Formats: sequence, structure tokens, C-alpha cells
Amino acid sequence: MKFKPVLFASLAVAALGAATVLDTEGNLPFSSQVVHADSSDIVGIKKHDVKITLKQHPTLEKLDITATIDSLPRGVYSNSISSVFGFFKNVNTGELHQYILPNMSFTSYELSVSREFYWNNDNLISLADGDYWIVYSDTLEDTEGAPRYEHRYYGQSEIVTIKDHKIISIGGRRQATAQSQSSQAQTHSTTSSTASGKNGWSGSSYYQNGNKVYSKWIYDYQYKSYLYIDAAGNYVQNAWVGNYYLKSGGYMAQNEWVYDKNYGAYYYLTGEGSYARSSWVGNYYLKANGKMAKSEWIYDRNYRAYYYLTGEGSYARNAWIGDYYLKSNGKMAVSERTPDGYRVDGSGKWIR
Repeated sequence: MKFKPVLFASLAVAALGAATVLDTEGNLPFSSQVVHADSSDIVGIKKHDVKITLKQHPTLEKLDITATIDSLPRGVYSNSISSVFGFFKNVNTGELHQYILPNMSFTSYELSVSREFYWNNDNLISLADGDYWIVYSDTLEDTEGAPRYEHRYYGQSEIVTIKDHKIISIGGRRQATAQSQSSQAQTHSTTSSTASGKNGWSGSSYYQNGNKVYSKWIYDYQYKSYLYIDAAGNYVQNAWVGNYYLKSGGYMAQNEWVYDKNYGAYYYLTGEGSYARSSWVGNYYLKANGKMAKSEWIYDRNYRAYYYLTGEGSYARNAWIGDYYLKSNGKMAVSERTPDGYRVDGSGKWIR
């Protein structure tokens, strides 16, 4: 009789090591059903930087904007056009303003594109005086081949200062002003007064130009974090808002793990704040619904292999799971002899 080593699960908290772990009791924006990795054509996310350079015309009310990317998804050929969309993003509040800037359209042979932006036709009339970033962003997917990926493009420019519906400066000349304003207006315990009214925090509420903010994202410049103000006018904490998690104090989770007791699962919040899905984070796999896989098999189309995620979440290696062997790289052995001398067939099953 063949005796195979048995793999025991360790505690999840110990396995996650130094990663931040939070208990949540909020409601998630997706269902709790189990979704396996092979249920979607998209196997992972690839992030791309959009490099944005600005040049202000010395006499004309014109801005030259150049956006450069490293590559396009597979299947985008020289006659195919893919676009990223432009926004003005308020430095102090994080508010996005769309439909003002020209979109940037790329082809496989033109990965750097320039556009002229004129503001002499009152197209900045909707923007209040202040500091802004110019942001270009979009999500594209591979149109052919396997495995398929979701490609996320994002980039923001240096600071652009707007006054009286005109761009008056570009770059660091106004950054000190923005930081000075943030120390007055962007904390939970202080407010400032301007000619147009109160700005900043009053308890759990936030004011802009004397008006209480409702149902809106704001950016706390002092703590360098986004917060969400709900319909009652209070910042959300220990709860989900869409794909984003707000921690105690209201700050959006980024680059960290959270544990949701309501669904009994770990989630990983990426650098831009949304929960990871259909992708690996270290030795752990986040499924299409964002849950960390545990005690189950997944198929990774990128590596064309099955993996087994243990009870604590990391992938099994150098171990038998039933009649199947996981190699040192975590891949299930197929049509080969295992290190302990047993053979497995084309499906990975031990040949008795």
C-alpha cells in the first residue's frame, strides 16, 4: 500500500504575516457564491502607466497634452484604435470632471499621442478655482489568444492650477499653496473659513464652500487618502462602497488584506483601492468575486496548470492532495513520475 504525506492547514493569520488584517461587518457589493478561476476568460490584471506631459503655449490659451503607453492588449493591430479617457481631478477633493479633455486614441504603431486643448471657449467654466491633475484612464482587454488579461491604464500629470476658468500655471509653483490649504481644510477635526463659506471637517461631516457634502468621494490631502461621504453626510467606515473598502476612520484601504466576517473570507485591496480578483497576490489567489481561494482547486490559464489552495489560502506544494500531486512550484503533476516514485496520468491522477 502506498502511504502519501498529508498536508495540514495552518492558521490564516500566521500565513498572511505582516499584511494588515481587518475585521469588517459591512455589506459587500457582490454575491457570496463560489466562482472558480476557470469560469472567466480573464485570468488576471496587468497594470500600465500612462505617462502624461504638458506644455503650455506662451501666448495662446492652449495646452499641448502628450500621453504615452508601453503597449496595447493582444489583438490590437495597426488599423485598430484603442482610447483612454481624460479627466480633471481636483487635488483637494479627488472629484473627477469628465467630458472636458480630449480622449487619446492609440494604435499598435502609435503608442505616444499628442492633442491640443484650448480653453478660450469657456470649456473650463465648470471647474472651480484650484489645483487639478490631468488624468487619463481606461480598461482594455485582450481580443485574441489565451490566456486573456484585463489591462488597466492610468496616469496623472503634474499639478495644473486654474483660476477664473483659465490655466494659469503648471507644475510645482502652486504645490506649496495646495499643501498649505490641506493642513487647514483636510482633517477630521478642523475647518477653515473662506469668503465663500466653511471648508473641511466638522465631526464626521465635510463641508465645501459652506455646503455640507453628501454621497461623494473626497480626498484628505493631509492623510493622503480617499474617504466617502454617505447620503446622511457622514464619512463611511468599516464598510464597502462599491469595489472599495473604507477602514476605521474612513480611510480607503490600499495595498492590504481585509477579512470580512460577514462572508468569512479574506480580500486584497490593490494600490488603487479596488479589490483584487482573478489574480495572484503572492502565494494566494483571489477569485472572480474577490474572495481568497481556500481548500479548493483552481485552474490558471496563464500557467496552464491546476493549483490547490490550502485551508489557510496559500498554494500547496511538494504534497499529495488525494490522488493528485502538487510540485514544488505548486503546479499539479501531469503524465510524469513524482519525486516519491509514483506515476500520475494525463489527468494528474495517481496510477494505482
